Amino acid sequence: MNTKLPQGWFHDKDIEMYRMLAEQVPDYGMIIELGVWKGKSLCSIADIIKKKNLIVYAVDTFKGTTGKKEHKEAEEVDLQKVFTDNLNNFGIKAEVYKMTTDEASKIINDKFDLIFIDADHTEEAVKKDIENWLPKCKGFIAGHDYEKPWIKKIVDKKFPNRKYIHGITDPGRGTMWWNNCKLKNPMTNKKIDIIIPAFRAQNTILRTLSSIAMQSILDKLTVTIVNDADGDYKVFVDMFKDVMDIKEIKLEVNGGPGVARQFGIDNTTSPYFTCIDADDTFASAFSLETLLKGVETNPGYHTIVGSFIEQHEHLQFVMHQNDLVWMFGKLYTREFIDKYKIRFNKTRANEDNGFNTIIRLVSSETEKIMFLPDVVYFWHHKEDSITRINNNQYSYDQSFIGYTDNMIYAIKEAKKVKPFNNYVDMWAIQVMCQLYLYYHQTIKRDPRFTEQNFSHCVKYYKEVFKQYDETMTHDNFAQIFSETISEQAPNNKDVLPEKTIYQFIEELKKS
Repeated sequence: MNTKLPQGWFHDKDIEMYRMLAEQVPDYGMIIELGVWKGKSLCSIADIIKKKNLIVYAVDTFKGTTGKKEHKEAEEVDLQKVFTDNLNNFGIKAEVYKMTTDEASKIINDKFDLIFIDADHTEEAVKKDIENWLPKCKGFIAGHDYEKPWIKKIVDKKFPNRKYIHGITDPGRGTMWWNNCKLKNPMTNKKIDIIIPAFRAQNTILRTLSSIAMQSILDKLTVTIVNDADGDYKVFVDMFKDVMDIKEIKLEVNGGPGVARQFGIDNTTSPYFTCIDADDTFASAFSLETLLKGVETNPGYHTIVGSFIEQHEHLQFVMHQNDLVWMFGKLYTREFIDKYKIRFNKTRANEDNGFNTIIRLVSSETEKIMFLPDVVYFWHHKEDSITRINNNQYSYDQSFIGYTDNMIYAIKEAKKVKPFNNYVDMWAIQVMCQLYLYYHQTIKRDPRFTEQNFSHCVKYYKEVFKQYDETMTHDNFAQIFSETISEQAPNNKDVLPEKTIYQFIEELKKS
C-alpha cells in the first residue's frame, strides 16, 4: 500500500494540529470535511479514523476553484474518483456529498464532533460556512488558511482572543484555526477560576491579590477565596471588587489546603482553573495569559505546567521546571478533571502531590501535559511555614505520611479508570523504591520518626505493592530500582542504607 499522502496544500504543522483535534473525537464519533480536494487531510488522520471507528462525511463539488489551475485539472480528471481511491488506499471510507457546502448544510442535520472547513475561500463563503455549520458542531470546528486576511478577520470576530500559534514563514507552517464548541459561550464566559485556599493569611493575601489584579487577562478571571474556617476575608473582597470578579466562600470546619482547594473547584464553573497559595504571587502580568494561550492553542493538552521560582532566605532562589508535585503555576482543564473524577482527598500533607500524580498516571499520548519554560509563579519564603519550622521536621514526619497515603490514593484512583495501564504499574513499583530511600533518610536525619515511617511502608506494601512483589520478575524490579536510586542519588549522598531493598521488602512482608 502506498502511504504517501495525496497532493494538497495541507502543511506539516496543519497535519500535526489536525491529528491533535482528531484525537479528541470520541470513539464512533462523526467528522465532516467541507472541501476535500484529493483527500490529503483525511488521509493524514487515517490511522485515527480506523482506531476510533469514526464516521466520515465529505462535501465537495469536485470542480476546483473557478479561475484557478485546480479548476482546469478538475475538468481533465475525475476528482471524486481520485479522492475515493486515495481514501481506499489508506483503508478509510467517507460518505460523499457532491455539492456545495451551502447545499449540504440544508440536507445534513447530524451533529459532528469535528467539522473542518476548507472549501470556497472567498470571504462571503467562509462566513456562510461558519454560520451554517457551527450549529451542527458538538466538538471542534476548525478551518484552513487562517493567514488570509479576510479569513482571519471572520474567525477573530467569531472567536475572539484566541491567538493561534502560527509560523507563516515556516515551510512546514500551520495555518489552521479552531474552536472548542463544548465550552459554553467561549466568547463571553470567564475562562479561568483562580482558587485561593486561605488560612491565617490576612497578612499576605493582599500581595497575592495584587499580583492577580495586574494580570493582562483580568476580564477573563474569577477569583474565589476559600476561607478555611478562619475569620473573615471580606475586607479584601471589598478592596478588589471594583477591579476584578472576586468572591469569598467559607468552610464550616478547617480541612487543610486540599479540602479547601476541592471546595473551590466544586463551587466554580470556568473551563480552566488554577490554584495559588495566599502567601504567593504570580510572576508577571502575563503569567495567566501564557498558561491560557498554551491550553487554548493546543487542544491535545489538558494541563499546562509553568515554571516557578522558590524563594529562600537572603534572597536565594531555586528554579522549579517540569514539576508535577506542587500546585504552583499550573492551569487545569476542568473537562479532563471531571472526566476522570480527579479530586483531592482529605490528607493535609502531600495532597497536591496526590492530585497531580493521578493526572500524571491517567494522561496519555492523546491527553497530554504541556511543560513550559516560562516562569509564571513565585513561591515566597515564609519563616513560620509548616514545611520549615522545627528544623524541617515536616519532611520526616507529616510529609512522609502524606506522601505514602497520597501515593496509595493516586495509584488506586488511576487503576479505577485505567486498570490495564502499564505506566501505573511502573509508578507503583517506583514508589516502593522511593519509600525505601526516604525511610533510610529518616533513620539518618531524624530517627524519631523511624518506627512511624516504617509502619507506613508496611501499609504501602500491603495495599499496593504486595501484588507486584508476587508477580514481577527479579530483572524487571532490579531495573526500576536501579533507575530510581540513580535519580535520587543527589538526595542520598550522606545516607548509607543498613539493608538492601530486598531485605527491606522481606521485613515489610513479615510485619
